[in-house]
This record gives sequence, structure tokens and C-alpha cells, in this order.
Amino acid sequence: MYKFIVAGGGSAGVSVVGQLVRTRRIDPSEILVIEPSPIHNYQPGWTMVGGGLLGTEDDIKRKSIHFLRQHTNEMFHSQVNILQKEVIGFDPENNKVIVTGDQEITYESLIVALGLRLDYECIPGLVPALEDSNSPVGSIYRWPYALKMNKSIANFKGGNAIFCMPSQPVKCGGAPQKIMYLAKDQFVKNGVNDYTINYYMPQPAIFGVPKYGEILKKIAESKGINVHSLHTLTKVDKDKKLVYFKKDDKEIQVQYDLLHVAPPHKPLEVIKNSRIADSTGFVNIDKFTLRHVKYPNVWSIGDCSNLPTSKTLAAALSQTNVLVHNIFNAIDGRPVNASYTGYSSCPIFVGENKLLLCEFKYDGALDESFPFLQGSPHIFFYWMKRYFFPRVYLHMIKRGWWFGRHTVFRPKFF
Repeated sequence: MYKFIVAGGGSAGVSVVGQLVRTRRIDPSEILVIEPSPIHNYQPGWTMVGGGLLGTEDDIKRKSIHFLRQHTNEMFHSQVNILQKEVIGFDPENNKVIVTGDQEITYESLIVALGLRLDYECIPGLVPALEDSNSPVGSIYRWPYALKMNKSIANFKGGNAIFCMPSQPVKCGGAPQKIMYLAKDQFVKNGVNDYTINYYMPQPAIFGVPKYGEILKKIAESKGINVHSLHTLTKVDKDKKLVYFKKDDKEIQVQYDLLHVAPPHKPLEVIKNSRIADSTGFVNIDKFTLRHVKYPNVWSIGDCSNLPTSKTLAAALSQTNVLVHNIFNAIDGRPVNASYTGYSSCPIFVGENKLLLCEFKYDGALDESFPFLQGSPHIFFYWMKRYFFPRVYLHMIKRGWWFGRHTVFRPKFF
């Protein structure tokens, strides 16, 4: 039996394990991380990969791969146990997790941080277009497709560049815009003149928080980007270079010369079909305490939870602070009194070495750290995102030295 089982070794898992270890309340060997992938990815960096901020594929592999991709075991304390198997079931009544090979593992406390499923396959024609090296279709949501997007943008000579946003939920909802603005910069840099940029989204507004939605709307207009709301991607035809959208029960086809697709995001089947899920397929936790509504020794953070806030790394880091405090209070028989406000952050590259820092909490209420700078894009945030945060992620988060917006200061809860 393990004192803690953390299901998932992605960003949320790394953050929570780092802080659990740093409390020194437990021995690292009492933690088991279940993560099938031997490689850990810094996914926020994939926008920079696809958008050309880190140079060509050769540049990336020579200069930036060290912070973009790590061996999974290097992201955890050396004494933390890592099991490279897939979670295939949960038995919360008996405090067990089932992994491939039908192996059952018992826990005292379970933290579920398994992330989301990217469903590229649900869009007919999309996967063949992504897998075809000669097709100018890419996606920053998967490593090889992000590298392909990098090449496709660099090789773009003109025509219609299309960028697509899926329905919510989606991790980092600003990413489909980030790559679009960075692509625009690359077009200008490469001397491409005869082109149009079109952004298609199923949402009614370009961003869900009104303040930032208005700012981004004006930015898109100033860059000559055509924004099409209430359009849902339904099909891709790579041979004819056609992409299909549904609007008002009608199908619309559009010719493309460059296409970026953010795929639909869906809950993992292993969670959806388990007793820890809600009706939508996500882990059913209290939105303030992060504790399961039925099983008191089950907790969840990150993209796989049903928290009604934007799914971002910043959100997961903020949730970690609350979860670690509450989980030890629960073990000690004290009140579970830390409350997650729904804080999330979406740093959106808008081109020209500037970034719009969007910060908000539950119900889309503003929750800004630098309100005097967040009324427009700023170069300061660009440099923080481009150069500072990748190093924070690589060196500090895994050690439990970084507490999100609180930086190196552990927040106190009363």
C-alpha cells in the first residue's frame, strides 16, 4: 500500500508530487506515480515550437529540447516510485487503482491528474492530413504535429491560412489564437504578401472573459484577421485542400493553403466509465476543496477534473497549493479549509514580441496580478513567458519550489 498514489505524471502530477515531497511530512518512497509515457513534455512550449519562436526544427533540437522534453523520471524526486503502466480502472470503495495487466494497487489517498484525451480521430480526414508530410496541416497539441506546423508556416508562400478552435473544454483555450498571431509574424518576416488569415470557432466570442475578448477582437481586426464565430469543424479533405464547418445546421466548405487544428478535447474513458466521474466524464470533486464529493480520500487537479474553470498549467499550479494543504489537514483530522477560487491564467502571444496576460477565476471574474499592465499586450509578459517560465518549469516546479502566482512563497490558508 502507498500513502499517496498520483495517477498521471504530466504537469499537474509533477506539481503536486513536488509539493508533497517538499512538506517533508512523508518519505518520497511512500508516493507512487502512475504514468505510462517515458517522456515528459513541457506542453506550453509547443506553441513556441509551432510558431517559430524557437527557430527551425534543427534549432529546436539543438537549443531548446532540454526544456521541452525530459525523461519522466527526471521530473520527480529520485526516491518517488514511478510505474510506467496505464491506469485502466478505479475501485474507490476498496482504495485500489487497476493498471495494465490487471494489477491492483492499494492507496491511502489517491490524486487523479490524468489530463484529457485529444480526439483527432473524430474529425474525418484530419489524421491523414496531419500524417501526410506534404499536407500543410498541423497542430500544436501534439509534438510531431507541432514540429510539422513549424515547417508548414515556414514554407507558406501565400493563400488562405485557417486556424480552428474546438468546443470547450480545451486545455489552454488561447493556444489556437497564439499560433495564429505567431504565424502572422512569420509571414511578415518571410516576406509573404498575398495571404488571408481566417479564425473559425464554435464560440460566440473570441475569448470568454469580456475584457480580454474585446482586446483580442481589436487585435485580430488590426492584423486583418477574419474571425468567424459559431463555426464547428467537421471534416478535412487534404487532397482537395478543403475544410468543412457546420454553422446553423448548414455545411460550409473553405479552401485552405495552411491549416491549424486544435482537436476536440474529451474526458478519458477510464475516468468516464468509473465511479469517480460525474455525468460529463470528469472527476467529480468539490470545486473549492478539490476533494471528491463521495470518496473522501480521492482528490483531483488539472484537466481531468470537473472544475468549472479554464484548463491551464497556471490553474493546475494554483490547485496544487490548495490540494496539498487540504489533503494533509484531512489526514490530520483538521478542517479542510483551503479554498480554490478558480484562478486560471492564459498568456496569449499576440505577435510583435508582445503578450496579453489573461487572469481570471470562477464565473469569468477578473483576478489580475498586474492590473496596471493587463489592459493591453506587453513586452514584459512576453519575455516572462518566452524565457523565464520554461526555466521555472524545468527547475522549480518539480522540486516544489514554485507556487504559481505566489512565486516562491507558499500561500497560507486560514
